[in-house]
Amino acid sequence: MSISTPPIRAYEKLLGLKRNPFKTLSIISPEEASALFVKQEGDGLLLAMVAETIAGSGSAFIALTGPKGSGRTHRLMVIEDSIERAGGKVLYFDVAMASGPDILDRLIKTAMSLSAGIAVKIKRGLLGYTETIPEEELEEIRSSPVKIGDIILDALEKHRPAAILLDGLHNAIQMGEYWRFIFFEAIREIVSSMPEGIVVAMAMSNGTYEKIDESFPALSSRLHHRFFMHPLTNEEALMLVERRVRAYQVHRSAQMPIEEEVVVRANELIEGNPRRLLKLLSRAVDLTVLLGKRMVDMEVLGSMLKVDEPKFEYVKKAVDKYKDELFVLVDEFDGGPAELEAIAEAMEAIPSEERVKLEAMVIAGLIEKDSAGRYYVPPDRFLKEREEKEELTKPKWKLRFRRRKIR
Repeated sequence: MSISTPPIRAYEKLLGLKRNPFKTLSIISPEEASALFVKQEGDGLLLAMVAETIAGSGSAFIALTGPKGSGRTHRLMVIEDSIERAGGKVLYFDVAMASGPDILDRLIKTAMSLSAGIAVKIKRGLLGYTETIPEEELEEIRSSPVKIGDIILDALEKHRPAAILLDGLHNAIQMGEYWRFIFFEAIREIVSSMPEGIVVAMAMSNGTYEKIDESFPALSSRLHHRFFMHPLTNEEALMLVERRVRAYQVHRSAQMPIEEEVVVRANELIEGNPRRLLKLLSRAVDLTVLLGKRMVDMEVLGSMLKVDEPKFEYVKKAVDKYKDELFVLVDEFDGGPAELEAIAEAMEAIPSEERVKLEAMVIAGLIEKDSAGRYYVPPDRFLKEREEKEELTKPKWKLRFRRRKIR
């Protein structure tokens, strides 16, 4: 169900909001990430490890694992904010989909820029180091995990407390075998000899972690802790929504313009994934404004769910190993059809491996494939779910009347 975006003034007039608080799902700054952060299971230990590192009494090598939208990148930015508030430096590296040499060159240049005192954050291929490094020197460095590790560690040691935060590691897994070895061995070199005051944090899907653990056990064995991203409880969902709303309310003392029941129902429907929750509530807020209402209530959510609920219920009934793909098809591609490469990127998976899984889902009858080779969930699957649900709610008894003969 697509919903138009209302004029920005309408949010303030009807809901008392500067804008839709759920519209921008990506966090703009580390400060905003910390302000909107809701602690879940394990986060107390995570923050304690970061605090210990900032105090100079320890170091930390951690992995944040979970499905897309579960809060991995959000936590990396909370770590970044904590380090920078303490006067330290952060090397934030988001591994873009590129060839192995290009990824390593960006990492090397980023570390060199930090050593030179240039403030830099690398996200999706932006370079912060403008000085030219001779190609011969760069080639010599990138061919040696030890040299790459030394350059990065030297940069971090100069600015303790410091951190190197690695995101998008599913792209590193897709490098050629040689460059993949160089990349992960360089990380192992860093964590093997890093002193107190340094955090190395990696964010990735569970599948990516399993591949790293299998291929580079010497690296994963050095982890101090692996943090699993847990689904939001209803209480955590309510806290997350309240913080988002309060951050964009015109008057902080005003009442919440969204009913608790709406948040709870939405959270249960999308099974506690923060990104999907915010996306669903963003549409609910837009629809509320378009209808001229002053409260996001169950009537608004109900009108949306007439279309959406059968889709989510269809996903929830699937076996666990296929749920993530179905959620992606339903939530990000509106049921499809979608190209293999697009689904693989959304799943943070290798296309060849994702193809095997999708083909198994076709055989199982969960999805279908069109003539162009794209995958989709047929709409009649959702209609069938709705019909079955309505059938279950019908009374199983009938009133029977005996006719009397009138004499």
